[in-house]
Amino acid sequence: LRDVARYVSLRQAVSTKTVHVRDSAGRAIPAVLDEGASADSVLAWERLLLKRAVDPSPQVRAEAVVAASFTRGPLAAEILFAAMQTEQDSQLSFVIQQARGVIDLDGAVRNVLAAGGKLSRNAEAYALSNASVDDLLKMESSEGVYRAILTRESVPEQTLRTALAGLAALRRVPETEQLFSLIEELNAKASVNVVNSLSRLLAGQPSEQLVRVRERIVKLAQSARSAETRRVALAAWISADGGPDAVFAAMRQEQLSQEDVLRALPLVTSKPAAKALFPQLAALVPALPGSSAAAPLVRPGLRVDFYAPNPPNVAQETLQALTPNATGVAERIVMEQPVLQTRDSFALMFRGHIRIERSGQYEFFISSDDGSRFYLDGELLIDNDGLHGMVEKGQAIRLEAGLHAIVATYFDNGGGDGLSMSWSGPGFSRQEIPADVLVSAADQTLQDLGVVALSGIAGFESEKTAVFAGLLEAGTSTGSVLTALSAIPEDKRPAMLATQVGTAAVKYLSGLDPRQRNTDAAALAVTLAEAARKRLTGPAADRLEGQLRDVVVPLIALGTVPERMIYDREIVAVKAGRPVEFRLTNSDNMPHNLAIVKPGTLAAVGELAESTGRDADAAERGFVPRSEDVLVASTLVQPGKVASVYFETPREPGIYPYVCTYPGHWRRMYGALYVVSDLRAYEADPAAYLAAVKLQQRDDLLKYLGRNTEWQVDDLAGDVMHLTHRASNFAVGQQLFRAAACAGCHRVSGQGNAVGPDLTKLPVEYSRIDVLDHILNPSKKIEPKYQSSVLVLKSGRVVTGLVVEDAGEVLKVLDNPAAPDKLVVVQKSEIDERTQSDVSIMPKGVLNKLTREEILDLLAWVLAGGDREHALFGVHEHHN
Repeated sequence: LRDVARYVSLRQAVSTKTVHVRDSAGRAIPAVLDEGASADSVLAWERLLLKRAVDPSPQVRAEAVVAASFTRGPLAAEILFAAMQTEQDSQLSFVIQQARGVIDLDGAVRNVLAAGGKLSRNAEAYALSNASVDDLLKMESSEGVYRAILTRESVPEQTLRTALAGLAALRRVPETEQLFSLIEELNAKASVNVVNSLSRLLAGQPSEQLVRVRERIVKLAQSARSAETRRVALAAWISADGGPDAVFAAMRQEQLSQEDVLRALPLVTSKPAAKALFPQLAALVPALPGSSAAAPLVRPGLRVDFYAPNPPNVAQETLQALTPNATGVAERIVMEQPVLQTRDSFALMFRGHIRIERSGQYEFFISSDDGSRFYLDGELLIDNDGLHGMVEKGQAIRLEAGLHAIVATYFDNGGGDGLSMSWSGPGFSRQEIPADVLVSAADQTLQDLGVVALSGIAGFESEKTAVFAGLLEAGTSTGSVLTALSAIPEDKRPAMLATQVGTAAVKYLSGLDPRQRNTDAAALAVTLAEAARKRLTGPAADRLEGQLRDVVVPLIALGTVPERMIYDREIVAVKAGRPVEFRLTNSDNMPHNLAIVKPGTLAAVGELAESTGRDADAAERGFVPRSEDVLVASTLVQPGKVASVYFETPREPGIYPYVCTYPGHWRRMYGALYVVSDLRAYEADPAAYLAAVKLQQRDDLLKYLGRNTEWQVDDLAGDVMHLTHRASNFAVGQQLFRAAACAGCHRVSGQGNAVGPDLTKLPVEYSRIDVLDHILNPSKKIEPKYQSSVLVLKSGRVVTGLVVEDAGEVLKVLDNPAAPDKLVVVQKSEIDERTQSDVSIMPKGVLNKLTREEILDLLAWVLAGGDREHALFGVHEHHN
């Protein structure tokens, strides 16, 4: 009775005409509910609050919203929906925002739709403005629903088409008419991205429909705020006219931008219009301004500029007005960059291109503390600027395949910091933007745009080849021309143009620095020249083949074998006195490098690498020792990475070792580079050639090349069981302990390094066969303290090694076996990904290069603990 009386009293109070009484009654309701209330009682109170949510007084409406955030009953969301449809002052706006933090409005909408119910008028109004596209599609079809979808950002194109068809059908007007009505209405006030999305639907409209709205298309092409919308309108204009006459005339009179027109041409979908377009465009392209430099098509990485102190915002124009303190190259869009000179009060600007492999819908996300912005193709896509903690914003956009200009800006004002970017697109879910799609390319000229447009028109292969061959011969816009020529099927290029294409491709290559002759663009030129040579016969073919041979820099692919600590090629042959490029791909789970050394110095360089592996600058120089015997070397290549090494081969023929000088690797990871005066003769018959020229092998380790027996336990078990009856050789076993690289990680009687277990202290339960099995299969059982970890840091840096200490906020990692006292300290907060390898750091196949007798001597030495007086080296030992 007491609750009923209180309810009646408050109901009368909230219904009075006196504002402050209604306000006081609203404030009293949460206090009543705090004392405990049944579900029926909560529902009764919420019905009362629902009426007050539309009270004439904004103060009373605000108290109703506050009370709803306490009740959180079945009508709590409806109370907010109702209040949100009224005029809001600052107080009401604030309490609504706070209440949305505790009342799931989107969930309330979904629950009604999932139950097959009908949304209230206020809930529907909220949904039309705020619900996701997926939720809108579950609502009953109506003009409001279709319009909400069509005016929402980041909507898939097919969903937009369905909504447009539905809205046009309800209003009984042609789709093109309805589309233009929306575009014209929204052009002046809506988000540029919304207008861009709608304008893309123009491309799919039938030409006969476009004719009916031609004048409106022309107006849109001339007045749209967005460059993308203008270009789609231009393409629709050409389709409506069945050709480019009017558009080209307006361009010549400077009524239209040449860039807009040229970027619009690939969007023309009408086949008759595209066919009519070709001859005019083919005549125009050679006359357009292009680039004359033989620059590489793309280079890895983005330009990054560092500014200090930071400006108040990072709009592109703000940073462009400043002079950077430092400039470098960034592999990824993250805060940690080599150009960073301070950790507080600075700004960064990344500039370059992103490579899009497939046309389709993409979504970009940028997270930063403090502000950031992301520009795509010259327009601001994401504005995450301002002083704030870590905040993420995203935006979707449709992109065509190819290169797109990007700019990312960031500033830190002090305190917390951070920057990262991710994306999703056709065929892949959200992930960090990988380094291999971020490149720097020369700015596109008008001629580049024309070449791209001409290349995209179906057919006309002979005419295209003639235009592009002329441009390549002239050395203009070579990057886009090489791509366009390569896109024409080989058998569709006229044979009569083969000499012109091949000679022009060779001319392009000869103009490049030899270090650039294995870039993407150079590879296209080589392929074009080789294809042209195949179309020629007689002296013309021989001449082109000779010209090509003179300019090509051979690319030698060298890999690593996982778990084996060896290169995938033991012998490589090159011509003396000619440049080559090695490309080392590291597929292993540990770092490697590549050093080419003088004949006879392999052991000396390897030992120097080990003795200097503890030096302060060892990591900085990639663990390559400072020595005149090292002719050329790569950087240290982390797992999954690639490095290139350009090398002017010696004029003196010989057998030049190549080796990995990372600590503990040189005794296993090496090969022979045969530098020969006649490479063709060598390749025809290596054995006969080497016998004739008598190249001298001056490095003892190279004698093991060619040996590769995949020893199994069963192959050796019988001999191992009878090891005591064999005349094992102590000196050979001791020498092989070093030659097989065992000493790089293990100690026996004080010899070697203590990275792995001390082999003098083998478990007593291990039999001889067990020891052999563990040598042959090192990953069979790994003690946790010897298990390698791979740490990918937020900066992009990769740390690989043994985690020797995991305490508090840091990890201490042994990444250099030669310097166990010099640990890498990694902050746990900086780790983006941590994986523990199930592969031993001891390589597989350590015995592959040894004979049966050598294996038995080595095993005897290990089992004896390096003790010459052990029974295994008794009276049976023979001395050579």
